[in-house]
Amino acid sequence: MAHLALSALGKGLFSFVLMAVLAAICAVIIRGIVLVLARSRPKAPVVAPQLTVPMPKPVGEEESDIVAAVIAAAGHVVSTPHRIVYLAEQTRSANWISEVRARHHGGHSPRR
Repeated sequence: MAHLALSALGKGLFSFVLMAVLAAICAVIIRGIVLVLARSRPKAPVVAPQLTVPMPKPVGEEESDIVAAVIAAAGHVVSTPHRIVYLAEQTRSANWISEVRARHHGGHSPRR
């Protein structure tokens, strides 16, 4: 029994060393190919394109409420480890608590 375990260990060690040697040979070959290709291309100067930034339009009254809500949501997410699942204006109905509970529990597994 010890002979079989020693034989298996030897084969495993041989396989590991063989794969390591093959990986090293492949790495050297790939490095050589990269160096040959890098030297064969002429180097052209890289010129950055001109960036034009459009001027933002003024924010109206309704958009400012949306911007404030998004900023508050982002601040909340950054400062705490929670996440906002749903953000909209709500009208309360007779069964609003069960709707909120269902939405909250459904937020725990969004990929379902």
